[in-house]
Amino acid sequence: MINVWKCLGKSTLIRLIGEDNLNFAENILPDIAREFGKDPEDYLDIVSKQSKLAELFSVSAMSEAITKKDFRKELLDYLSPEYREKLQKAFKKFDNYDSLVKHICSKPWTRNPAVETFCDCLDIPIDIVPETRDVIPDFETLQHPQNITPPFKQLKSYQMRTVANATEELESPRSRFMLQMPTGSGKTRVAMEIVCNVLTKYSEEERNKVFKSKDGINVIWLANREELLEQAYMCFREVWSHLSNQDINIIRFFGGKAKNYFKSMDKNTLSICGLDKLHKELDKNTNELEQFSKKTVLIVFDEAHGIEAETYRSTVTKMMGIQCGLIGLSATPGRADEIEQENLKSTFNNKLLKLDCGKESPIIYLRNRGILSKTSLELLEITPNIKFTRKELDYVRDEMKLPGTVLNQLGKERVRNLEIVKKIRNEYDNNKKIIVFAIDLNHSKRLNLILNFMDIKAAHIDGTTKNRKYLLDKFQRGEIRVLCNGDLLATGFDAPKIDVVVIARPVGSAGLKLQMLGRGMRGPKLGGTEYC
Repeated sequence: MINVWKCLGKSTLIRLIGEDNLNFAENILPDIAREFGKDPEDYLDIVSKQSKLAELFSVSAMSEAITKKDFRKELLDYLSPEYREKLQKAFKKFDNYDSLVKHICSKPWTRNPAVETFCDCLDIPIDIVPETRDVIPDFETLQHPQNITPPFKQLKSYQMRTVANATEELESPRSRFMLQMPTGSGKTRVAMEIVCNVLTKYSEEERNKVFKSKDGINVIWLANREELLEQAYMCFREVWSHLSNQDINIIRFFGGKAKNYFKSMDKNTLSICGLDKLHKELDKNTNELEQFSKKTVLIVFDEAHGIEAETYRSTVTKMMGIQCGLIGLSATPGRADEIEQENLKSTFNNKLLKLDCGKESPIIYLRNRGILSKTSLELLEITPNIKFTRKELDYVRDEMKLPGTVLNQLGKERVRNLEIVKKIRNEYDNNKKIIVFAIDLNHSKRLNLILNFMDIKAAHIDGTTKNRKYLLDKFQRGEIRVLCNGDLLATGFDAPKIDVVVIARPVGSAGLKLQMLGRGMRGPKLGGTEYC
């Protein structure tokens, strides 16, 4: 496969890899090579070596670049005569190469005959092409009764008590409270049980009594990330298939092309909405959404600390009906900022529902019962060679955090990165599954570059990664064993068997740090690990 990337030329490869990333690689690769028994001379002056540039592109930027139509067009334009001839023989009906290029680039980057032939001719592994997936509709009606396929996952005793307490709270008109459950304790599953209880409660007879109308009621689930919304959708489908007592509508209002289905209906409706998308829709279709909100009896706000953002708070306010309750979901007790914490409490009427664990703390209670894993902490003691300017020191004193200029230096610091990579390599060699929280996106990409160079199956993920779902699925299956990111995967990402969490960055928020640690804390009773 390296041969096909050589066709791109040095300047193109340098642009695709990124000059900063290339400088980082040239600075650290000789030391990495020496550390792991390779010849460091091979990794000096990489810019002049086309084969090394092609190798670095292959392990650092190729899997993302290949998903883009513009890149595939550029590659086809640069191809050597041998590769062009191979393609034209495979695509026999195209005598003209330009027409062939247009045909290949018009196809979506999923498994289809054109893409499969393209990959075969250019020696590109077909496993980097995602399978074609069934498109889930923006609007669907689930019929009752349903054909139940998945076994019903009964709630644990602590979850049952939490559902009972929350359901009792919702009996009060316009009830508001925060539901706080540690990461890995089944927060989404518990919340969906509560949602299903509300939906089943409002039969046609009950709707007539409360609203003097046969129209269905609405429950709205809000989150600010697509992963959280997908997780909520899948969880609801599973739980509702076992608890349903009526037909129900589901609206998926997130992603690029979701349509507006907000209108009065004769069935109860669950709307799973992206906050940014819903906020924009409110500006365009205020009257229609206001009519829809009048029948809204419950709003669930996932990652409740986000409600402090003014746009999100106003969105919630506008969507709340006369009888509407509000539940905020949280894995952590709150942010360090006392003013923000007080504002958050007041938003939810100063009502906080925690796990009913008796005298034990929730973490100890869940760990003793195998719900959460047992954890050990190891500190990598590294002294980076960074000198602070007076201005940077003043910033640290005033803001109590590191300025961006220092974080940028940390991300490139040779000794620090060498030690981080060595540690990851040792854990990887012990067959561990690892998630890495890097300083920023560039640092994550650089760590991913070096890890792949060392034949470690790693991937970088950020909010712009086109093939994100494909890479996350590969990580779930163990085909990728190291996942590098900034802080994108601190929430809304659930992979049961993560053995090691590497926090290779300063984290100012205790809540964010707990969320990062929580990625590896699912215990054996929930399909996770005994130790993390």
